[in-house]
Amino acid sequence: MNPQTAELLHQIGENLDHGMFPSVSDGGLVWPARADVDFQPPGLETQNGKTPSASQSWQTGTSGASHTPLPAAPGTAGAPGPASATPSIACRVRGLAERVQALAAAYPGAEAAETSEALWLRVSTPLLPNLGYRTIFVLVIIPALTIARGWGFWDYGIWGLQCIGPRHTNYGDASICAFDDRDDTWNYGDSLVTLLDLYAVWAVRHLYLWQFGRWPGPQASFSPFERLRECRDDEWCGCDNPKGRYADCCKERDRQLATQAKSECIVQAFFPRSVPVGVVAFAGGMVPPRITYDGLYPLFGVNPGTANKEIATAQRGVKWT
Repeated sequence: MNPQTAELLHQIGENLDHGMFPSVSDGGLVWPARADVDFQPPGLETQNGKTPSASQSWQTGTSGASHTPLPAAPGTAGAPGPASATPSIACRVRGLAERVQALAAAYPGAEAAETSEALWLRVSTPLLPNLGYRTIFVLVIIPALTIARGWGFWDYGIWGLQCIGPRHTNYGDASICAFDDRDDTWNYGDSLVTLLDLYAVWAVRHLYLWQFGRWPGPQASFSPFERLRECRDDEWCGCDNPKGRYADCCKERDRQLATQAKSECIVQAFFPRSVPVGVVAFAGGMVPPRITYDGLYPLFGVNPGTANKEIATAQRGVKWT
C-alpha cells in the first residue's frame, strides 16, 4: 500500500478507536473525521435478523455521517469529480427515483438495472486516494418487502473480484452488516447516499484489518462463539457492555461458554456466510439475479437465460479477502 495511503488509513482507524466517525466525500472517498461534522450515537450491526441490545457499542454506522464534497490532497489520484457532470439513472420504482438520482450525483458512475420486483445498483468508488484498485458495492432494493441489502467487492481489474469479508457480514448471504435497524442509523426509505457512505466506511475498516491486523473502533457481536472465532485480543469487545479490549472483557467467559456448549459452537462454526453467485455475477456483468424465496427470505440465483456466462463471471470472485 502507498505509504501516504497507509498513513491516511491509520488516521481513520485512530479516529474510529476514539469514537469519531470518518467523513465521506463525493465519489465515496473516505477521510479522517472532520471537526465541523457533529458525531451522533451510532447504530449497531444486525446479524441475520438478530440484534444486540441498544446499549451495545457500535459497529460501523452513525446517523451523523456526512457526505459533502472535499478537496483531494494535492497530487492525489481518485479525487471526486463534479457531481453535476453525472448522468441521471433511470428508475421507475415508485418512491425511489429521487433517492436514486441523489445517489447518482454523489457517486458518479453508479449503474442501475430494474426487474419487476427489485432495483439493483452497482456503485464503484476508489475508497482511498492512491489505493491502486477500486471497490464495488452491489445494492438490491425490494420495495414489496421493504428490503435493502448490500455486498462489497474489491475490484482488481483483469484479476477479477474478491468478496469483502467475512468479518461483519450477515450469516447466510454474507450481506454487509453495518448497523442495527432499531437505532435509526438508516431505515428503509432513507437516503441511499447515507447507506453507501456507511458501506464505504465498513470497507475501509476491512482495509484497516488487512493492513494493521485488527478491526478499528467499537463493534458488535451477538454470539460468544463468533467473538472467539473472529475477534482479536486487542480489538474492542463486541458484547452488550464492553469494558475495553476483548482479552480484558469477555474472552475468558466466552471460552467457558464454548466449553459448556460444544454442540452449539460446532453448529455455528459451520454456519455459512457466502455471497450468492447471482450477486457476484451482477457485480461483474450487470445482469440482475433471479430472486426466489425461502419463506420470506429472498435468494439470489443466476438468470437461467445467461447462467453459463454468469457462473463463469462469479467463479472469479468467490474467495474472501
